[in-house]
Amino acid sequence: MLSRTEMIAQKTQMRAHLETLSKIVGRPVAQSDLLDLESTKALIAKADRRKSASQIDVAASELNTTRFRDYLRTLSMAVSGDVLLWTQTSHVCGPLIVESADTFSSDLESWIYVAELLVVTTMDAQNAVLLDFAVGPDRTVSVTIETRGSQWGSIHYRRESVA
Repeated sequence: MLSRTEMIAQKTQMRAHLETLSKIVGRPVAQSDLLDLESTKALIAKADRRKSASQIDVAASELNTTRFRDYLRTLSMAVSGDVLLWTQTSHVCGPLIVESADTFSSDLESWIYVAELLVVTTMDAQNAVLLDFAVGPDRTVSVTIETRGSQWGSIHYRRESVA
């Protein structure tokens, strides 16, 4: 059962949470599309928090490349079933249940304007890819891409080779 504090936090943040998720996936998102908060809390408690298997910093413009789309598709093919999309408020409102890791809007670079951190996990939270957005002193936006887990940890995003 949710505490009074949790219910108030969820109620005050839900509208913005749904708007953020809608922008990320490019379609309207309703509260019924989210994992319920009791399940969310249980999942957070059992999540795999081991050190990342790989980490790479890239320019935000990389998110709109075919290479990045292929990377998300590869993650999706490595697991069967739905995945969860987490933002900064998912611990209060619940993550979005989506069909695959590549179910996002076409302009991925625009994510930086709606979320500072995005995490996609498998339904059991044992595999994750984290996208951590940062603005440098020169105002350029970079993304740290980090993978974890037995299935996703071995799938590395690689920058295009410069010849």
